[in-house]
Amino acid sequence: MLINLLSKNIIPISIFSVLVIAIAFSFSELIKAEKKLKLETETMLDKRVWYNPKDVSNFFQQIDKTPEGINIYIWMHKFPDVIFPLAYGTFFAASIFYLYDREIDWKLAIPLLATIFDLGENFTTIRLANSYPKISASLAWLACGCTSIKWTMFVLSLVFILFGLFT
Repeated sequence: MLINLLSKNIIPISIFSVLVIAIAFSFSELIKAEKKLKLETETMLDKRVWYNPKDVSNFFQQIDKTPEGINIYIWMHKFPDVIFPLAYGTFFAASIFYLYDREIDWKLAIPLLATIFDLGENFTTIRLANSYPKISASLAWLACGCTSIKWTMFVLSLVFILFGLFT
């Protein structure tokens, strides 16, 4: 009985606690890094739903005006923006798993896809930043595709979580 109680309550609470801490830590590091970029008119690429190669070029031109801007951008996508999708993806998947009576089904693929495409977005934007000022149009479109799919899967994950909470 004690093991059953622990597995149903304490273990999920500890897992969720660690994930919330990881999400909060990585998110705060992303905010700090973004502030160092001193963006005036541009929005971070990964906060957009859609962009094109010209938008990518304009974004990197703006962050290149800040000392170490490109390096800050690369660092943030190598460290906190790797932790963030892994943490939120696991949090979303665990939430869906527990909200839907521990069913392993297709719903768990949605946060997994959000994580995969978020990491793909990071990889492609790091490659774009490393090649700046030369911007590969095909790589920019690939980054945009990853970003759009990431946001779609992110929102769908939230919808499943909210639906699970209210049913």
